[in-house]
Formats: sequence, structure tokens, C-alpha cells
Amino acid sequence: MKKLFTDNRILLKILSGLIAIILWFAITYTEDPVISQVLMGIPVTFEGEEQLEENGLIVVNKGAIPDISVTVRGNRSNVISSIGSISAIVDVSGINQAGSSMMPVRYSYPSGVVALTKSKTNEITVETEKLVTRNIPVRIESENEDKNTEFMVKSECENKSVKVRGAESAVYGISYAMAEVDVSNITATGTQEYVYSFYDEKNNRLPGDNILYRSHKTLTVENVAYRKLIVPVEVTADDVTLENYSMTVKNQSATSVEIGVESGITVDSVRAVISREEGKTEYETEIILPEGVYMPDKNRKITVVCQFEPKVLSEVTVPVMVSNIPEGRTAYVEPKEITVSVKCGETTDPSGQITATADASDVPGGEGTVTVAISAPKEIEVVGAYSVTVRIQ
Repeated sequence: MKKLFTDNRILLKILSGLIAIILWFAITYTEDPVISQVLMGIPVTFEGEEQLEENGLIVVNKGAIPDISVTVRGNRSNVISSIGSISAIVDVSGINQAGSSMMPVRYSYPSGVVALTKSKTNEITVETEKLVTRNIPVRIESENEDKNTEFMVKSECENKSVKVRGAESAVYGISYAMAEVDVSNITATGTQEYVYSFYDEKNNRLPGDNILYRSHKTLTVENVAYRKLIVPVEVTADDVTLENYSMTVKNQSATSVEIGVESGITVDSVRAVISREEGKTEYETEIILPEGVYMPDKNRKITVVCQFEPKVLSEVTVPVMVSNIPEGRTAYVEPKEITVSVKCGETTDPSGQITATADASDVPGGEGTVTVAISAPKEIEVVGAYSVTVRIQ
């Protein structure tokens, strides 16, 4: 019996508490009391920016303006409903010179329902700069080139520059505009639009703040697909150097490279040409590409270590062979050996490296004079022309 009485008392206490809470809410919201409320983070709105732009100026410190707070008073329901309709307004139309200006703040609020009783901010510092216009050069950056196993893609932008207008520091802080092109799935030539970003001279991406106008929202890029091919790199010297010097390549950073080839084009190799400089052994040179062949500029440079030595004129005696002898016939050549003049490095021995061949098919009758074809390695230059008499029996 005693336990039942205790349980009833506990239930009555809980019921009393709930009734008290309900009565408090009913009284509070039925009576709608007058309260004072601090509102934080009031937005700042700038008026007269069109006039400011006509004056050749722009506000540049919008993002640095501190939060504004105000205190409003009114019925609770009115205070709650006014949240979001209160703003701080700064009129910048009268600023006509770049720099810092202390500008008054006025507040917009529903004065018929609440009263603004307190504000800590009555004026703010407005920073302005001159408006300038400039053409920004355009770059294209290819991405995921290694993921496209069949095609090498050349991406070229139809827009060579983008005209921008904005705050002086922002515009002149831009070094270039760049669009990133994912070439991993490009298998055919075509044109596409790409969003671009601004970068400074240290290749840091810029947010684009305080830029009012840009002539292009996107960049038009033509992607040309070339068939991928790996070919050897042949290193040689330029004609002027080869006239007087023999070159020996000791090392090269790339003996083969990956290139892109147009349909119908056949390429067996690409060349890199060295121009000799006195006392220099290591050279950085660019691979020469024939027509219809593409390589990204960043991949075209190779490093070559080579040695040059002056060419000297020497003579070597070479036996003459006869080719294309008619079946069942015998060919006689006179003389059987010829002395060939060559130019090569002073330490190079041309003996055994040169062959001389007379073509019997060039003899119209039974006997005739035939020009001898001299074959020599590229580092040995043959000087002069040679001929022999060939007789067919």
C-alpha cells in the first residue's frame, strides 16, 4: 500500500512539471513580450558601385570588412521575423580617388516593427583601386597524356589572349590564363570549350577577385589526335661543323623518343643537330621534327655529350667491286684498286671502313666507264668523284 502511494506521488510530480512547461510557453508566446536582441554578422551592401566604376575605380577590400553587429528591440515575434531583413549600407558613389576612405554606414531595417537601439559600427574603411584593362596571354596544359596509349594529342587554343578589366593590382598580378585539357580519352581531332583559371608568375592559381570583366568565359581548344610511335634519335652536327670537324657522340639523354604521326606519314627516326662551340662538350639541343610529326615542346630537348676533333685530309686505297653482272658473264675492272681522298678526324683510321662499287648495269655495251659508288661511315667524308673502266665478257 505504501509503495503504491509513493508511485502516485512521483507521477503527480512529473505531471505538474509538464503542466508548468506548457503554461510557460503559452504565456510567453501569447503575451509576445518586448525583448532586446543582438544580431551578429549583418551583411554590408555597397551602393553606387556603377557610379564608382564610371569614376574608374573599384572597391577591393570587400572580403576584409569585419562582421557588423547591431541590437534591435521589439516584440519577440517581430524581432524573429526581422532577422535577415537588416543590412548595413555604404554609399561609394562619391569616391573619386583611389586609396582609403572612411565611409559612413547606414542601416536598413523594418522600422515599423523593430527599433535599432545600438550599433558599434558607424563607419568603415573602404579601399579602392584604379580600374585597368589588359590582354592576358593564354596557355593550354595537357593532362593524363600517359593514359592515352594510342594517340598523342596536340591541344591548341583559338583564343591567343583574354581581355580582362578590374582592379589594378589584380589585373597586373595575372601572368597568364590556363585551361587544363584531359587528353586520356581523346581519339579523334575535334574542338571543345574549356573553363580556365588565372595564374601568377610563380604558377599559383589566382581566385579572380576584383575582376569585373573578361572577354571569354571559356577557351576554344582544338585537339588534334596523332598516332603514337617510338623512333630512334640520330645526333649529328650542322653542315658548317661537319665541314671541318669530326664528331663522336659519347652520351645522349634519349636514344629514342615517343612522337605523334599524322595518318599516312612514315617516320623511321628523328634528328638532333649540334653546333660546335669551342671548349664545350655538353650540349642541350632540340629534336627536329619533319612535317606531319608532333611532340610536346617540353619533351623535345635532349642533352648530348660529344667530342669534336679537326678533320684532316688523307688517302686510302680501296679495291673496286662490280655489282649487277649479267648471268653467265664475267666482269673485268680497270684499275682494280682506286685511291680515295677522305676527310676525317685526325685519330680516325679510315682503312677498312670504305668500300668502292662499280655497277655493271651502267655499261651499255661490252665496255664502258662507270662512276664508282663510295660508301663510308658518316664520320668519314669522301672527297672527289671516281670512275673505272668495266669490260663485260
